[in-house]
Amino acid sequence: MVVIDALTMKRTDEHYLKTMNVWNVQEYDTNKIAVTCWADSNIYLVDRNDSKSLIKPDMIVDSDKKNINITDLLPLPNYHPQENPFFIKRGKNSVQLVDIRRKKHYMLYKEANNTWGYNKVAVVDKQFGRF
Repeated sequence: MVVIDALTMKRTDEHYLKTMNVWNVQEYDTNKIAVTCWADSNIYLVDRNDSKSLIKPDMIVDSDKKNINITDLLPLPNYHPQENPFFIKRGKNSVQLVDIRRKKHYMLYKEANNTWGYNKVAVVDKQFGRF
């Protein structure tokens, strides 16, 4: 057991997506986690309160199966699970808006020539610190 300030962290037996190369983990609601994997275009929704999620988590399926290498999964600045449930997702082929509540992807930008892969498209403008 580790105690950091007033926070206690305990090791659990929970192991989600064991066979996958997990790349991004974002909490989208209390005890609910959105996960992306390197060689997969989908978003996995893990509910830590639901034991079925351990066996087979819900998915937000990306219609572009080649949009792999998801390097960014970020909530919008005014994110709220019910009122504004949107994340930005950046993959090899495109940048998408993801509605976590409705489980849908919306295309924002598609790279026609992805020869250079995911490095060509930036989600955040570093100069001004905005999307």
